[in-house]
Amino acid sequence: MVTKKKLLKMKHFAYYGAIQKEDGGFKGPVPEDFTLNTPVGIAQDKFNNVWVCDTGNNRIVIFDKELKIIHHIMNSPGTGGTKTQKTPFLMPFHLCPHPEKNLMFLTDMGNARIIVFSYDKKKVSFAYSFGYKDDAINKNSFDPLEDPNGVTLIKEADGKFYVYVCDEFFHTKKDIRNRCVKFTEKGEFVEQFKTIVDSEGKTHDLVWPQGISSDDQGKIFIANTGSYEILQCDCHGASDKNYNKFHKGRVLLHSFGNPKGIGSFNIMRSVNAINGLVFAADQVLNTICVYQANGKIKTVIAGILPGWNHEPATLCSITDFAYYNIENQELLNPYTICGGETKKIYYITEPFTSRVLKIEIPTLNEKIVETKLLNTVGSRRDVAKQGGQISQLNCVTCVVGMEDMGREKPQGPDKTDLPIWARYNPFQLWYSKYSELVANQYQITYDAFFKNMVDKQVEKVKTLKLTLDAGNWTIKAYSEQQDKFNESPHALEGYYIPGDLAMALHYPQKILLGQICPKTPILFVTNFSLATVTMYQLGMDGKLVNYGLPFGLPGKFNGCLMGPQGIAVSDDGEIFIADSLNNRISKWQLLNTGQVLFDSNFCWEDKKLKDYYFTPTDIAIDNHNRLFVTDQFNDRIRVFDRQGKKLWSYGKTGYCDDLQTEYERFMLPTSLCIDNDELIINDLVNRALKIFKIKESGLQYLGGTKAFKERPENGGIWMPFFIYAHDRKVYVPDSTFNVVNIYEY
Repeated sequence: MVTKKKLLKMKHFAYYGAIQKEDGGFKGPVPEDFTLNTPVGIAQDKFNNVWVCDTGNNRIVIFDKELKIIHHIMNSPGTGGTKTQKTPFLMPFHLCPHPEKNLMFLTDMGNARIIVFSYDKKKVSFAYSFGYKDDAINKNSFDPLEDPNGVTLIKEADGKFYVYVCDEFFHTKKDIRNRCVKFTEKGEFVEQFKTIVDSEGKTHDLVWPQGISSDDQGKIFIANTGSYEILQCDCHGASDKNYNKFHKGRVLLHSFGNPKGIGSFNIMRSVNAINGLVFAADQVLNTICVYQANGKIKTVIAGILPGWNHEPATLCSITDFAYYNIENQELLNPYTICGGETKKIYYITEPFTSRVLKIEIPTLNEKIVETKLLNTVGSRRDVAKQGGQISQLNCVTCVVGMEDMGREKPQGPDKTDLPIWARYNPFQLWYSKYSELVANQYQITYDAFFKNMVDKQVEKVKTLKLTLDAGNWTIKAYSEQQDKFNESPHALEGYYIPGDLAMALHYPQKILLGQICPKTPILFVTNFSLATVTMYQLGMDGKLVNYGLPFGLPGKFNGCLMGPQGIAVSDDGEIFIADSLNNRISKWQLLNTGQVLFDSNFCWEDKKLKDYYFTPTDIAIDNHNRLFVTDQFNDRIRVFDRQGKKLWSYGKTGYCDDLQTEYERFMLPTSLCIDNDELIINDLVNRALKIFKIKESGLQYLGGTKAFKERPENGGIWMPFFIYAHDRKVYVPDSTFNVVNIYEY
């Protein structure tokens, strides 16, 4: 066993990405530059005011019904009373209004509590809270909430209201099922269930349940996110001693079946029962599926008709026109829906665009309906506040550093490494020689006239951390100066393709045909949506411009990609792509001509993989040219050689509650990176960063950190994506808090 003294300490060092901090007492018209940050929960109260969980900003914002006036901004439940009342929000997640009383129920996930507010036309007050450790209402009569997510209220047969809460990641050492907890209206614990059993005896375990809703008939609907399904059951009848709840009739409303790769945002995270219908947002990408009470699909809400109720947005880049045009015509990863002041009005949160929509749906009786956009709130998170140096990020997914510029590396691939058709193709051989001749002639001119000027720019570029700001359709750059990070303006001069996800840098030592600045890197960016990879190079001003054309095509054949995620490039120009939805690694080769040729596909074959296929999400290359791959849905790290031969595997499935003893357990490891001979792993569901020493045929655990329930400015991570490490610092882009947190070890 690893002793505590031997573990590396990992501590928070800094962060970058602006954190919005409007005055908690602000009231009045919504400012033109007002931004939200990953809004999740939404509800309308009895005075038609709209409550929004501005989750990434750790606050509640209350608007008028037109989304034009801010009535309240709350950063905590209240300023007086108990310590619990004063404690600031940490990931406020879902809201549910009391059907009869002027009460609003809120799940404050990071603080593991339920907060209840009372309100009238002008005032909002803290009423009470419950569910947390040592709360006075329950006096330790049950295991406190761990990660309360969805919340709903139901009036049951006894005439009383009860509160149901999805406790998303709650588990015990003997029982890894998650749970739904039932309380009285006042917050007294009643019971819990972890499995729903249908009439035929088929069981549906709760796996990371998130959204929950209910109708006036006492039926409960649960977004059982970990199993890609929506479940339904009646509130009637208590659960048994094994926490099973029995339902007469159909339990499974809808299921995707086994997931085939994470990264696509069409996952059942929320479900909302409104006016006798069930709304499942993003069950199909960028749509809302509407079910009848009997479980049959009624219609699909797809697309919106702009109300032209806002001024044209300022265009700052070549892609802005498309950005705003799509926003005005599409639902973009909708999350939570609530009803409005009439049966035709609805409000929708879009966390990944950080906005709230008010829409009108004239009828739901057609097979596919379009909606009218009445208003939106939440400006684009891409402009620095006055006096600030850093703009806000939106769905930040990846960071890479440029410190390796100038380091001596191999001279490029040998001909024998190329595909056979390229190795012996006369035209390809001639084109390669011709490209080398032209490029060398260009380098002579470059060295004579431009090199000294560009070298000054290169020195500045070497300190940059390139950051993929996916929700803002751009790549930004940040430089570290005396433990602080400053944003470099306009890092990207070329075009950007929406859907980009991960990045990797390659440093060719021989100039490539069409390369503007010799011995500067080529940046590769995967696009999950279009199944392509875009390349960028450095221009003479140190800004990124496009290099060549994107490569890859959607599909399952050789040379095709489906849902590409992580990418790594060897010193020899070998490109390895986590072809996630094709369940394989796709290998390509960069030539001195600037061409990228498909080489081969390979995967981890194992007869034990019955439930989930090999699901690679990220790749890193060590000093011995071995590939380390996160096999996400199998909760393993797979290791290959550069030809795709499998070498060894590490890890097992499980919750890692104790980093000192349970470090081998993973739950959806999402990304990894290598710093010298140390491997750092982003263990997503366990909200942990783990550091290992790379051995010849295994890993030695060194240490790590868990920082889920911290504020983002203090190192808190919620949804970390593709991590990067250099010189014992780990850069963690959080795609929902929308900051990049830096840890050092």
